[in-house]
Amino acid sequence: SAAPSPDGAHVAYCTGQLRDPALFVFGGAGEGKRTAVGKGAHPAWLPGGRLLVYTLPEADGTGRVVSSELYVFDVKEGLSGRLTDTPGIVEMQPAISPDGRSVAFSDWKSGAIMVAPLMEAAP
Repeated sequence: SAAPSPDGAHVAYCTGQLRDPALFVFGGAGEGKRTAVGKGAHPAWLPGGRLLVYTLPEADGTGRVVSSELYVFDVKEGLSGRLTDTPGIVEMQPAISPDGRSVAFSDWKSGAIMVAPLMEAAP
């Protein structure tokens, strides 16, 4: 899944299988460079294009996703930080509200759609 940043300066995308995805950010300052974020999937940008929310899925031995947390990546600083710590919820497919104050995501364990406040702090 590819996600262009709101400012059009970057594109975030993941490669590989969901059981072991790799997340990259392409672009920035006209350089056209590719930055490896690390393991991750389902990128979603905050307004302004500096912060990227993504999931970090973990699979069992059969390849089935059994846990996942939300993380944020600061494109300018090149740093990631964990947003959630909810062992009972499998956070996937985040979507950021237009004002950047909330994140909606699906819980692959229960099938529910959840919405949580999102602090606009860099990792």
